[in-house]
Amino acid sequence: MKKILVIAILLVSVVSCNNKKQVKEKVVEKTEKVELMDKNETPKNALARVGDEVITEDEVEMVLKSIPEQYKDYYSSEEGKKEILKELVEQKLIKKEAEKLGLDNDKELQKELNLYKERLLINSYINKNIIKKIDVTEDELKAYYEANKENYKIPEQVNASHILILTMNLNEKEKKAAYKKAQDVFKLVKEGKDFHELAKQYSEGPSAKDGGRLGWFEKERMVKEFSDAAFSTEKGKVYDGIVETKYGYHIILTEDKKESSYIPFEEKEKELKEELLNKKRLDEYNKTLERLKKEYNIEEM
Repeated sequence: MKKILVIAILLVSVVSCNNKKQVKEKVVEKTEKVELMDKNETPKNALARVGDEVITEDEVEMVLKSIPEQYKDYYSSEEGKKEILKELVEQKLIKKEAEKLGLDNDKELQKELNLYKERLLINSYINKNIIKKIDVTEDELKAYYEANKENYKIPEQVNASHILILTMNLNEKEKKAAYKKAQDVFKLVKEGKDFHELAKQYSEGPSAKDGGRLGWFEKERMVKEFSDAAFSTEKGKVYDGIVETKYGYHIILTEDKKESSYIPFEEKEKELKEELLNKKRLDEYNKTLERLKKEYNIEEM
């Protein structure tokens, strides 16, 4: 956790400026001793002083914003904020020493700072003039939902059970015997015997132990011959015939059916808002670029 905090402090320290406050303070010793601020002598948001620089509550809050969500609860506590303040003090000390050595005037560092400043300026513009200015209304969201409704369609489903007599890797004689077995079982089903008990007794598929129950599925999930039979049969009825697939012979019971429907708007509203916001923001960003391309001369060198 300490490492996470140090990284967050370093990130914030790159963008923070010297925060010099006019405070009633005693003369700072040349050793630049760290002093906790006297509340009666300094602004309300000042927490500590390192040499001639003040660390404020605002800086602590900036660090908090940079810390990953899983650590925020701890660092938002009084104990956590003390750790942040301690780290800020240590960073100020290193900064002061770097300035003493003239590292703040290093040309490569200045290039990096200017590049970082440029990126911050761009991000600030996008945030203030595009992201924060763009919003969507509920009417817009509902219209967007209707326009894209097919994306939220829930296909028709059935809940089915089956009794499977396997035919894979069987020769013709064995396959005939398998079909005869399927016919015999189908006859028992038609006589009204309990379908699930018959499945446990005769089915050769993996669902036999569950009474042949396959649960809910969409049409595309099963092989065509099986799905066509299951979806064409009325709820609570057994398909009138033995269905052959590449796996074998099936006796199919359609337990229940669900008509196709759509995910309700309310369930998609949050996702739709994010999607539409991003779309509108991107559109606005592109419009801004087109305007700026006309406004400024662009020359490839």
